[in-house]
Amino acid sequence: MITNLNKLRLLVAFPYLTTEIVQFIAKKNKTIEFVLDSGAFTAWKGNIKINLDDYCKAIETLPFKPFRYFTLDVIGNPEKTYNNYIKMVDRGLNPVPIMTRGEDLDMIEEYYKTSDLIGIGGLVGTAGNKKFVKQVMSVIKDRKVHWLGFTNINLVSLYNPYMCDSSAWLSSRRYARVSMKHDGKIFNLSKKIVMEADFLNKDKHMYNYIKSLGISPMDLKHERAWTGGHSLIAHISARSHIDLSYYYKKIFNTRFFLALANFYDLELLYKNYIALQGRLN
Repeated sequence: MITNLNKLRLLVAFPYLTTEIVQFIAKKNKTIEFVLDSGAFTAWKGNIKINLDDYCKAIETLPFKPFRYFTLDVIGNPEKTYNNYIKMVDRGLNPVPIMTRGEDLDMIEEYYKTSDLIGIGGLVGTAGNKKFVKQVMSVIKDRKVHWLGFTNINLVSLYNPYMCDSSAWLSSRRYARVSMKHDGKIFNLSKKIVMEADFLNKDKHMYNYIKSLGISPMDLKHERAWTGGHSLIAHISARSHIDLSYYYKKIFNTRFFLALANFYDLELLYKNYIALQGRLN
């Protein structure tokens, strides 16, 4: 059974924040819990420069109030990250500060002097990220924290972070497969698995869960189900991750935000959010 829904939790990085996305969220604001990320990691990967003043003006002129927004961090430079945070605070903003890898853990206490929530960066695809989370959480304890791009279910169940985010739901379009988590079980759904003759009997739990999402599992037998941005596998990925987002809130009291990169992603997520709501009403 799918988890009861409330708001759709979304995260957008500043480099992806188009006028189209802003207008859509403004229109649907009562049903969306929105977090704005500075996009420092995106900028670092793409060798893009983000101007602090431009980022601040974007926050100040949003036609709605975001649930949270992060400081403009600088990958690999804790000092510049801290300076940007202070500049934003001095400007009258209330950004979530980010603790970066390599920064002295004493900075955690410094950040909590001016914010009830801090973000932990440098976790995406890095060696020793689980160890780093454990080190940081030994200092943070039960205070509010956001794990940036890190949603490990074992550590979430151990520490119950206030917030986390992931873009993993997008992997279905890249790799024609999706990892679904439901009732403590993980299902890795791929084209190869579905095309096997005994798909109906191989894993009844996975089969029934897909049905509970309002999708016929046998429709995955068609080639067209695996190609295109709005393919059936993309809808399954969107719906299962929306459900997972609410599972995290219900079980761990952790807000799980789905990261998106364009208006196309936003439309897909919102369409599937509405479809899941319809199954519950």
